[in-house]
Amino acid sequence: MLVVDQERCVGCGLCVAACPREAIRSYGLAMIDHDRCKGCFGGIFLLDRAKGPPRGFPIHRQVQWRKACVRNCPVEAIGEERG
Repeated sequence: MLVVDQERCVGCGLCVAACPREAIRSYGLAMIDHDRCKGCFGGIFLLDRAKGPPRGFPIHRQVQWRKACVRNCPVEAIGEERG
């Protein structure tokens, strides 16, 4: 489940624009509708090439996938709940 670190969130709205399920709203701070978010098969994933292994690996092994909302947060305020 995704959570927002309210102390880091600056309310820029980039996560709102990136979310394919319209599960995030921003009223000064981002808030996640967890019912919509958990229905997401993973969102629009983007390649994180900086963390992938060297070239030559098959594409399904080469990439590290991240949800678009997490990827687009400039202050890294959105992430998986740790518990």
